[in-house]
Amino acid sequence: MNRRESWVRSILLFAVGFVATSKLIDRILPYDLDPLLHAKMTHFQRHKDEYTTLFIGDSRIYRELVPTQFDAALRSAGVESESFNLALLAMSIPEAHFLLERVAALRPKRLKYVIVGSPPVRSALGAPLGETSIGARWRKRGGSSPLISPASNRAARPRSR
Repeated sequence: MNRRESWVRSILLFAVGFVATSKLIDRILPYDLDPLLHAKMTHFQRHKDEYTTLFIGDSRIYRELVPTQFDAALRSAGVESESFNLALLAMSIPEAHFLLERVAALRPKRLKYVIVGSPPVRSALGAPLGETSIGARWRKRGGSSPLISPASNRAARPRSR
């Protein structure tokens, strides 16, 4: 075996070992070490087929969205709704993606909408996107995205008293 074949073999064995170890750790360790996440996921798993709307996000969703009020508002407009708030304090976008994968694997029968709130998106300069000149021009043209909204940018600014 020449030197190049040995190098390729070593890289391939490392990659296979890494993936196998990752899969093993994923099966052995629980993903929901946080007690609140564990309680919420346990509840959702037991009642997954009852919900039509799921909220995932950071503290803004966790603290400010009340499923019973959301459902009541929709019902008053003639829309059937049963929602569940799976948000957590300081949830990041990768964590939200992780939860989305877990929820999708459960295949809830009635789930129609998953609403994901994200932390404010910041530019490379550290300012919230809406506070940069590019962000301001983007908003003036009417730009909008489910993940980036002027409301989330305003919430990130320090409030003056």
